Amino acid sequence: MRLWHRFDVREAAVATAVVASGPRTVRRCVVRLPDVAALRALSLEAVDPCRVKSAMFVIESIQEPMGGLGARQFAPPDSNLVRLSISRPESYPGPARVSIQLSALCTLHELAAVVLDLLWPQRRLHAWVSARVSVSPGTSSRVLALLPDGVGRPRLPEPRPEVLQGEDVVLHDAADAPEPEPGVLLLPMNAAGGISTTSKELWPVLDLRVHRPIGRVDGRVSETGEMARLVRTRDQLTIVGQADQRLWSGSIHAPLVQSDIEVMHTVRSIDLGTTAAADEHHFEYSSRVAELAAAGPVLFSEERSGTDLSYLGPRLAAAISDATVPAPGTPTVLRSVRQRRAALWAHGGLFRLDRALRERERPSLLPAVSAVLVSKRPDRALVTLKSLAAQSYERLEVVLAMHGTSLPDLGTLSDEARAMISAAVEIDGAVSFGEALGRASSLASGDLVAKIDDDDLYSTEHVSDLVLAYLYSGANVVGKQPEFVYLEHKDRTLRRKFSSEAFVRAVAGGTIMISVADLHSVGGWRPVPRSVDRALLERVHESGGSVYAAHSPGFVYVRHADGHTWQVRTKRYLDTALEKWPGLHHELLDEPVAQESQ
Repeated sequence: MRLWHRFDVREAAVATAVVASGPRTVRRCVVRLPDVAALRALSLEAVDPCRVKSAMFVIESIQEPMGGLGARQFAPPDSNLVRLSISRPESYPGPARVSIQLSALCTLHELAAVVLDLLWPQRRLHAWVSARVSVSPGTSSRVLALLPDGVGRPRLPEPRPEVLQGEDVVLHDAADAPEPEPGVLLLPMNAAGGISTTSKELWPVLDLRVHRPIGRVDGRVSETGEMARLVRTRDQLTIVGQADQRLWSGSIHAPLVQSDIEVMHTVRSIDLGTTAAADEHHFEYSSRVAELAAAGPVLFSEERSGTDLSYLGPRLAAAISDATVPAPGTPTVLRSVRQRRAALWAHGGLFRLDRALRERERPSLLPAVSAVLVSKRPDRALVTLKSLAAQSYERLEVVLAMHGTSLPDLGTLSDEARAMISAAVEIDGAVSFGEALGRASSLASGDLVAKIDDDDLYSTEHVSDLVLAYLYSGANVVGKQPEFVYLEHKDRTLRRKFSSEAFVRAVAGGTIMISVADLHSVGGWRPVPRSVDRALLERVHESGGSVYAAHSPGFVYVRHADGHTWQVRTKRYLDTALEKWPGLHHELLDEPVAQESQ
């Protein structure tokens, strides 16, 4: 008779405790989990971890993986796999089952990390140099929000510590510090689940793999989304819709989980009212507000008294302080984008970890970006270079390549703009555009390459937006849609119908961001004279990669009379526009100039 130990993990927060309470060696077990969040928590190393040779993971409900990706190739610890079977749901969300048999004992938390890759593939961070970050055994599942890839990777034993240290950075609960090791940086989590830094001590922490706007589809929800209000009853928060129906309810002490976030993706706005007027739990309330802002509903309060925003980042607090009811359409999209930018950059756990490492003079976890500009038009190239010099993202360099023409006079640029240019070359016009892009990209020293076109318009947050989407989406390519178009010869701005905050087949060529590693792995740019962007995206899809469209504001696609590789008649733009504005709609580029819709 075969004996199977059964673990029923109902809450992600207690996943490791449940497993640690069982026998040390169980050989065979069945682990039943409600969702991927509990599986992530199970990947954390328990204080007294179970060791098994055969395990069945039953996940009651999983969402469709990023962009429809299937299981990635993997090797369990020590490559001792004997048998593997995966049962996925016929439709999402739905149940999944993974059975693994090994030839040798393995810890359950190691297997949990493997199963997570099978059911929900995660793209690792691409970098020239980065620290190995691990978690001390028994650490709270709150640490998952801080980890670069959101999975509790097991600590690796180092047989020769005099040659190589086992870890670079170890995260742990402040009350349970491990023994210090030579060369290893120990970072304690504070009471809020963050890391003590020289900035705010008590600060809400967001998990970029949960608290994110994926699936919001801005254009649709800005028109048809629910206008709701937040109601607080003691320790309970409830979001109520226009017809007084309850859309969501939860404890003020419990972080929003994936299913909660998905509800918020159908909500246009939430009136906070005076829900924070109680004398206690201000920090917990602020944490839930930050999570809501990251999901995308426009937060505001027509009655400002009693709404405590002191625990939030200044930009987020300022955005929420706008008491006006958001108008449908583009005004809602613009306000939502400003709020979630502010929420994610200020409170994202990965950014908290990055700040802590930089304060301790360790390498940054944030990717360095190389903006690659290949141009045939010197005048337009100079304008675009000025735009790149104004970007808010700090780890940015510019590679300039003039294709079939001479370099413009860079002396007309500011000192800051010239300092950003890491390479400036001239490429023969007989070379195809794709090959010219390849030559320019080969000069990039960043972790990510961002393709920039000389005839489009970019806000100061453009590169920052793409990096943020790259980090929270896990996609191989991120970009923006040509949703907002400026007809230069007509002096009109149009809005077209596109899906944003979603996995898509294509994004605008002048917004493509891809890692150097992925660019190499798919074969680079194709040496074609036109449609070079589509050619690259096809290669990404053929290789099993994914493409993600971030929100559209911050980028305006320009149609002009100087010639385009993509030929579309102006009448088509005018006939299919959802909204129209006279002149350039400056607010799309984060410039506060009011425009009247027509």
